[in-house]
Amino acid sequence: MTRPESKMLALLAGFFVGSRMLFLYAGVRFYSHPLEGAWQYLDPELLRNDLLTSVYHLHSQPPLFNLFLGAVVKISAGYEAVTFAVTYAILGFLLSSSMFLIMNRLGVSEKLSFVLTLLFMISPSAILYENGLFYTYPLACLLCLAAIFVHRISVRSTFPDALIFFTLLAMIVLIRSVFNIVWLTFFLVALLISKRSSWKKIVLGFVIPFSVVLFWYGKNVNLFGMFSTSSWLGMSFAYNTTAKLPRETVESSVRDNLLSELALIEPFSPVSSYLPYLPPVQKTGVPALDHEFKSTGAINYNHIAYIAVSRIYLQDGLKVMRQFPASYLLSVAGAFRVFMIPANEYHKLRVNREHIKLLESLYNPVIYGQFPSARGEILGVFSKENLGQAVWSRLKQVGFVIVLMYLVAVCYGLNLIYKSVRRQPLDLPFILTVSFMWFNIVYVSSVVNLVSNTGENNRFRFMIDPFIWIILGLFLKNRLPAFWGRFRKILARHHEGRGIGG
Repeated sequence: MTRPESKMLALLAGFFVGSRMLFLYAGVRFYSHPLEGAWQYLDPELLRNDLLTSVYHLHSQPPLFNLFLGAVVKISAGYEAVTFAVTYAILGFLLSSSMFLIMNRLGVSEKLSFVLTLLFMISPSAILYENGLFYTYPLACLLCLAAIFVHRISVRSTFPDALIFFTLLAMIVLIRSVFNIVWLTFFLVALLISKRSSWKKIVLGFVIPFSVVLFWYGKNVNLFGMFSTSSWLGMSFAYNTTAKLPRETVESSVRDNLLSELALIEPFSPVSSYLPYLPPVQKTGVPALDHEFKSTGAINYNHIAYIAVSRIYLQDGLKVMRQFPASYLLSVAGAFRVFMIPANEYHKLRVNREHIKLLESLYNPVIYGQFPSARGEILGVFSKENLGQAVWSRLKQVGFVIVLMYLVAVCYGLNLIYKSVRRQPLDLPFILTVSFMWFNIVYVSSVVNLVSNTGENNRFRFMIDPFIWIILGLFLKNRLPAFWGRFRKILARHHEGRGIGG
């Protein structure tokens, strides 16, 4: 790390601590309530008293975040909220530092890198996700840290760097099912092609993290008959397919045996809603699989029956996609619309949003480009009545600057990679790091919007928001001087014209 980088990181640390103290003063507190009822989490009682057995029999989610939750509630009983808050604050500084370092090492000036990092760091989205017990914020941090190690591997290709890089990727796979074993292996292949001379170090760094991931997949095949880290694909896909059809269309399709009777049931309903349409479900003797509800009263979506339910939903969803392609495409378009709404507008962040209303009222219109009158809960699907007005009311919720930033990241990012590959000598650290970010932006946005439309797709986008900001930094670094030069010429001509006219 260079001396200027160290100075800027120290300054960034000062701003980070100062901003967090201000938000604490404003009333923002770490929100650990999701531990009691979030769909993705095991019963808190099982996390406290039967952690390893329950996590081992977890099929609804990858295991690592629940393992983290269980470790915290067991080790710091009574002080869980404080432990979570401190952990997330550390992640927040790691995320901000990583953003700055990536931009700076890709050639963005220290001042511009600092300003863009600061803008992200004090954004309503960053503040809210940093103070909510969910895996969205850790994933954004892990992805940024992985990008740093892509750069390091491409510079010096040491075994420790490769091991850390693939460990970070394995952690991501074991936290969020959007990222899978194929995604992990893709980066091994990419590095082997790019760094052939270092193939032994890269492969050795890959073996242990990959083995852990492969073990979990193998365990799920053995116990549940699924080569995946989550059994929810079908239920999530139903939100983008079956659940978007008119009720009468679904009913007629069920009568004609085109869809199963489960198509009439809302996805993620209590397990009792599905049991009449399933073969008898045998007790396993494992509470995490047998209990219909958690000790808190929330639904236990890790019940063994949901595996069969999700498979049926997936079959129905694929049929709907083939038979009603227009409905599916409209649903995907709606998912992308939600994807472009500021990530802070997510209903489960409501508690802390009350304390940053002033920041949201300034940041959302000025930085995100959202119409001031559009703030609030995300609007869902609309009917044919007042269609034009309904469409406009939903489009106003979109952050139009977010759309521009996304397009810059995708289009300019790809153009940047293409030009860098054609330029000699190759700047491999630059090419690999930008390619890693670009690929994940496109991968995440494609997968989550094609599969799910639950009204929280903007939360999914937050995972890749740091990469979008970083590529924006590259765009501004390369294009801003030219724009500024043209603007100055226009001003000069204008003044000359006024002089001649005078």
